[in-house]
Amino acid sequence: MNYKEALDFIHGLPRFSPAAVADHTAFYDLVAMSDLMERLGNPQDDLKYVHIAGTNGKGSQTAFLGSILAESGMKVGMYTSPYLERFNERIRILDGEFPNAPGDTVVSWHLPHESRVFGADIPDEEVARIMTQIYGIYCQMKKEGVRTPSEFEILSAMAFVYFREQQCELVLMEVGLGGRLDATNIIRTPELAILCTISLDHTEVLGDTVEEIAAEKAGIIKEGGEVLCYPQSEGVMQVFEKACEACHGRMYEAAMPLRLVERSLYGQRFDLRIADEIAACCDRSDWVIRDLKITLPGTYQTKNAALAAQAACLLAAKGYPVTEESIRRGLRKTHWAGRFEWLDRSPDFIIDASHNLEGVEILKESLQRYFSDKPIVFIVGILRDKPYREMILPMLPLASEFYCVTIDSPRTLTAEELKQVIEEMGGQATACASVSDAVDRAELAAGSSGVVCAYGSLYYIGVVRGIVVGHRSSESK
Repeated sequence: MNYKEALDFIHGLPRFSPAAVADHTAFYDLVAMSDLMERLGNPQDDLKYVHIAGTNGKGSQTAFLGSILAESGMKVGMYTSPYLERFNERIRILDGEFPNAPGDTVVSWHLPHESRVFGADIPDEEVARIMTQIYGIYCQMKKEGVRTPSEFEILSAMAFVYFREQQCELVLMEVGLGGRLDATNIIRTPELAILCTISLDHTEVLGDTVEEIAAEKAGIIKEGGEVLCYPQSEGVMQVFEKACEACHGRMYEAAMPLRLVERSLYGQRFDLRIADEIAACCDRSDWVIRDLKITLPGTYQTKNAALAAQAACLLAAKGYPVTEESIRRGLRKTHWAGRFEWLDRSPDFIIDASHNLEGVEILKESLQRYFSDKPIVFIVGILRDKPYREMILPMLPLASEFYCVTIDSPRTLTAEELKQVIEEMGGQATACASVSDAVDRAELAAGSSGVVCAYGSLYYIGVVRGIVVGHRSSESK
């Protein structure tokens, strides 16, 4: 099996067992995943983990913490989903300090963040080699008439195999869907479980209330484990507390930034007082880390950085080689593409992978913070199973026009359907023949001093990024 054959096979499978069948007749459990891992020799049992769940912020959290651990000199595996531009991004190795882009000898404050390199993706040949092994097992399972794994289960198995072969000291494992019955939850008690923000998403599978969804996410809490939680509603926190009590675990609530020092499109600076219970684990009291810097501009990213810093403190208390200086360096060097990412200044071009109601509201907050005096031209593509009207509504007061695209997914709203919805809601919209067409039209409409924002689904944001970065690169030659 070569690389292309491997990807063709993977993408031909149902994505998630529960989401693959609309009438909910598909089983939703870990039976097939357990069987697959057993036949692979249970590589997941030879690794140590930080397990990360939540509705929003999982990817940024993984990026921040991975950067800190790499700056601490560790070899770290990162498993994230979905990918932005290339499949291999989902399985990544961070090994010691990050390399800089050609010509950059120092990663400095206010360095444009797209010029940096973030880890090493799994090579094509490794994808092909591991998938050849997994494909053989898959065919045997099918021949035996037993349950066969989904796309995400097979991807997770590939990650476990690769990270064990690479002898990663710690693996940052991002949950794909939910938590309790997610393929990644095949692991034993992790070094730390992190629960990010909880909001309504995938309600057809996870539940109709934030408390029901929180209970599914809390399924990653294992016997005797430690859990770090993003502070949120009382109902959600009570769900987490009960899950910890049932598993005899210990829960920590992260502190949020003490003071914002600076905020611009180039990045942000803030002070952080480490939560007392977490500081005590490191034999510290009244622990304040001042003037922390990040180059991610989204208004929510200081909170994600604060959560990651305190996760790193808890890992330091377990003996991992994390220091205050490696926290500082790791946060400063973190880049996570597609999350309120500023790509250009003529016009200002923002891409954001917001794909649910909470994400869209947070995006609106950031746009109002940075571009309060400018009308915004939006590029939008949304999946049919998302609350698309509610995702458009917050942007109507900010928008001069919407350029609509059809996402490459069977679940997409077509550009024409999306245009009709926006016009019914009182907005001005144009259906575009392609994503490239939408980018060209939006940039022309915004002009050199305007603002373009693409949002709605990660499924097409990577395509937008490739087009915009490609334009910029060709213009600079």
